[in-house]
Amino acid sequence: MFLSVTRDKEGLSGIINIHLKDVCFLESYGNLIVVNTYEEEFYLFGTLQLWFNALSGSDLPFERVDRPYVANLAKVTRVEKEWYKLHFGKKFCTVTARRFPEIMKKLEELKKA
Repeated sequence: MFLSVTRDKEGLSGIINIHLKDVCFLESYGNLIVVNTYEEEFYLFGTLQLWFNALSGSDLPFERVDRPYVANLAKVTRVEKEWYKLHFGKKFCTVTARRFPEIMKKLEELKKA
């Protein structure tokens, strides 16, 4: 499965397709969504809720972890429990304290599978 994105915020570079499995997390800035992989950032437009709904139909473990973030739990490389952070190589996103126990449980289930 692929995701159609742009390399720049204005879309001047045209549209490219990236593998959905390469996406670590989505980060929302209003209607601008930053798509983070381990190495790069890409852009798409729409609401984070729209993209979360769309990604929920995939076979990948995408979760809404905080107001501005949707994370692919399969890509987490490290968890910083004290600060409620999920790390993806050199990048990270935060998890709301309310959802942190649930997200930790899902990460544990992924490790067992």
